[in-house]
Amino acid sequence: MPANRRVSKLIHDTKLTYNDVSNIIKRETEHCTYTYGYDDLDRLAQVVPPSSISLPNTNNANNANNATADNLTLPIESYTYAAVHHRKTSPHQISG
Repeated sequence: MPANRRVSKLIHDTKLTYNDVSNIIKRETEHCTYTYGYDDLDRLAQVVPPSSISLPNTNNANNANNATADNLTLPIESYTYAAVHHRKTSPHQISG
């Protein structure tokens, strides 16, 4: 193959859908779809993950558990904001 010839391979394909004020309302990949909701001030208020996610088998010497996870579900994330617009709550966020 000549040195100046490039071979390209699609690694990841993402399609984004926006609302009228340019907020992302849907993110679709070849694996799953996430949807996003916003409050009246256009702040992110909710992220809805896909209904299930399948992870590849991780049987290898580096994984002591040899874990597999099929139909893993993620929680719906909801956010609230304080009067000065910083995010106030997220039910699955670790505080510290």
